[in-house]
Amino acid sequence: MSLDSLLECFKSSLKASAISVLSCKNNEYKLVKLITTQESLPSYTIFEGKVDSLTPFYAEGYQMLSQTCGTFLNPISIGRCPDDEPPYCQNPNPNFKNCYNYCLFFEDNKWYLLGFTSSNHYIGVFYLYPNGKIKIDMDLACAKLKVGELLEFESFTILEGDSKHYIMQVPYYLVPTINSTEITSEMVSDNRYVLMPVAQSVKILDEYRDSLIIEPILTTSESAYIKADVENMTTFEKEDGDQEGQFHLGVCISEQINDEKS
Repeated sequence: MSLDSLLECFKSSLKASAISVLSCKNNEYKLVKLITTQESLPSYTIFEGKVDSLTPFYAEGYQMLSQTCGTFLNPISIGRCPDDEPPYCQNPNPNFKNCYNYCLFFEDNKWYLLGFTSSNHYIGVFYLYPNGKIKIDMDLACAKLKVGELLEFESFTILEGDSKHYIMQVPYYLVPTINSTEITSEMVSDNRYVLMPVAQSVKILDEYRDSLIIEPILTTSESAYIKADVENMTTFEKEDGDQEGQFHLGVCISEQINDEKS
């Protein structure tokens, strides 16, 4: 898997659906299609590709309480209300997992993100199959189109990341390491991941009372850095004066009181 191979799948899928790239700026694709027949389809496929079935991924549902992780072969619903499973969906399709807006997956020691960057009129639907197949459609939400009309799709992006634990081209979209603790052991064993659009480091004091137990649960890579002057910065790249190293983004704090842990 590589960014080039994903882009090739993207281009061939667009060609098959007669969709054109109007422009591309900062890896954001503006897509259009000229409607040439009276009967338009309810949706159009903009991407179709395949990864290994054991590739770990994270994706979200139609509403905010529906999230999925695990692998393509074994997806795991981690949200409270998975919107493609009963009772929220009366007729779920066992052949694929439905997700929406974006999908983040990890293969060959790199992160990849496929996702929509706008939400003006239509719905970005992801179909994730057990064999690793990824199919992405733009659902037109019952829009009535006329012959000669130029259909403008929601904007789309494909991003590649690396072992630095962030999504490339967007260095403040962090993918921290989840350290195995009492409250995170299940996430680690299930190959779950955390995406943090913006984060602040948590500093653990050198000295604190003996009854406290402080455990880091989310950490950056050793090549992470903190911008020294966020309000006046002109670049996301590392500059002189920026502190570099591994930082804690989340900690678990408990205290031993009367032989009980709280």
